Amino acid sequence: MYVVAVLLGVAGASFAAALPLILGRLYQATGSYTAGFIILSIIDATSLALTVVMQLKWRRSWLRSVPSGPQAGSAKI
Repeated sequence: MYVVAVLLGVAGASFAAALPLILGRLYQATGSYTAGFIILSIIDATSLALTVVMQLKWRRSWLRSVPSGPQAGSAKI
């Protein structure tokens, strides 16, 4: 579990360090921050969509593994 947390931290820090560089290069190339913010918005929307899809998949897999109660005909009298 610790390894996953470290990897996520490294990925987040890398993106946070790269973002100003990317925005600066796009500003130099276009003279506006618009292109950079559009790209950032696309990345954010994609991340949100992937999070929702993975959450739904996780819930379905989790619900399949939870027993739903006694099976029909399994009660003994």
